[in-house]
Amino acid sequence: VLGSVGERIPPHAIRIERLAHWRGRRSMPVVALPTASSELQALCDACRDALNHAGIHAIQATTTPHVTLGYFDAGTPIQHWMSDVRHPARELAVERFDLLFNSGGRYESLASWPLTGSALPHLPEQGWLL
Repeated sequence: VLGSVGERIPPHAIRIERLAHWRGRRSMPVVALPTASSELQALCDACRDALNHAGIHAIQATTTPHVTLGYFDAGTPIQHWMSDVRHPARELAVERFDLLFNSGGRYESLASWPLTGSALPHLPEQGWLL
């Protein structure tokens, strides 16, 4: 199901914009959020659509591309220091994606696919009206 996704999305680069976290029921996920990337958003959307088409529906769909860095315990206070973390100026290559499974302790890769698509089509631009 997900193998065809990699054939439609080209390899690309991203930059990390900031760190974020939110309160969950059992833990507080800490994530790195990239700057806006049409390729990364297309990858996220294509994975969701492919799984839905196969009849696999997420309890909560991921609509914002991110990298999960770890988890704080649910009772941990808000971590204000995270806004001071310096983010790398260099780009990070996105050349493949993995299907991950978290059995409660750490993520395991169940499968991996390369990104081999050509450039995404450009959206048409609206010209100025006179």
